[in-house]
Amino acid sequence: MSPAWTNNNKLNWTTNKKLDRHIYAFHGYLVWLQFEHHSELILNDKLKIKNILGNNVIDDNLEIIDHGIPRHIFQRPDLFHSFDDRAFFNSKLVLMQIPPSGLSVLVRSGKTVIISWSPPSQGSFTSFKLKINTLVHLDSKSQTITIDNVETTQYVLKDLVPGATYQVQAFTVFENKESAAYTSRNFTTKPNTPGKFIVWFRNETTLLVLWQPPYPAAIYTHYKVSIDPPDANDSILYVEKEGEPPGPAQAAFKGLIPGRAYNISVQTMSEDEISTPTTAQYRTVPLKPQRITFDRDRITSHSFVVHWEAPSGKSEFDKYQISVSNARKPLPLPRPKTEPTFWEFKDNLEPGRTYSVVVKTVSGKVTSWPVTGDVTLSK
Repeated sequence: MSPAWTNNNKLNWTTNKKLDRHIYAFHGYLVWLQFEHHSELILNDKLKIKNILGNNVIDDNLEIIDHGIPRHIFQRPDLFHSFDDRAFFNSKLVLMQIPPSGLSVLVRSGKTVIISWSPPSQGSFTSFKLKINTLVHLDSKSQTITIDNVETTQYVLKDLVPGATYQVQAFTVFENKESAAYTSRNFTTKPNTPGKFIVWFRNETTLLVLWQPPYPAAIYTHYKVSIDPPDANDSILYVEKEGEPPGPAQAAFKGLIPGRAYNISVQTMSEDEISTPTTAQYRTVPLKPQRITFDRDRITSHSFVVHWEAPSGKSEFDKYQISVSNARKPLPLPRPKTEPTFWEFKDNLEPGRTYSVVVKTVSGKVTSWPVTGDVTLSK
């Protein structure tokens, strides 16, 4: 940054040894030493200045440059230790004010953030100024906010665009002039939450979900789709936003456990910010029972006994569902999975008729593929 020198920043330093020096102050951090044949910009480093001007010129207790705004007139006859003549600080030294520090932004929602800062520990100021600039293409213009109460170190900024990225710049103000330096921080508001979603396809090991974009869409770049328990081959998926305005999007989770209940969430993303999720629970299809058999010794003209075997392989389900397809009252019969795997049918059957028996497993409200068997009653 190039120093903006003014006459008010100039301080003449002279002695009878013809040590002609000029000191310039900027932001309370730099010292500019101008010699007869060259000049040099030095950080606030007493040791280096002493090496240039001589060890006897500046004592160890001297603050080369102090933070602050309008300074008093300095007279330091004790500045030199080995010269008969004394050097005098004999000008009014004005330093530009220090900006606020500790600038932070707490994102509360898609439209509201809380901006906090700390006042400078030294120097004078009469107010704070915040400038809000958009870092993405928006119709909204930059804002300038003045906080006259210097005891206030927090500001609630509202009516922002969800998912948009902004920069806040914080200044101190003294006598209606803002500090040349400022502290800044970029932040992104939370994007809007996606719309509802459904299971578009499912089988024993796969769930394919489809969801709607947020409304209004505002600003976002990706979706984050996750499944819990994280059994899938990839349990967190990132789906890029497509189209303007965006349309429905989808993601498939594979390698799941048959019949298990899964919690799926969909969120929008913008930079490092992520929306609140849209969530739902879906189940995979449980494995079907194994083969059906009939107890031939117990087949009569009005009854029969059916047996089935539990699914082969890892599967989660709550119960079995058994039905007779061509009976006069073919209502499904629930059977807890902890009970023995057989059942006797003896109501509403006709002698000599052939019946089809269907057995399924049930997880929640999701049923497996059926396993079937036929039986003919005695006449």
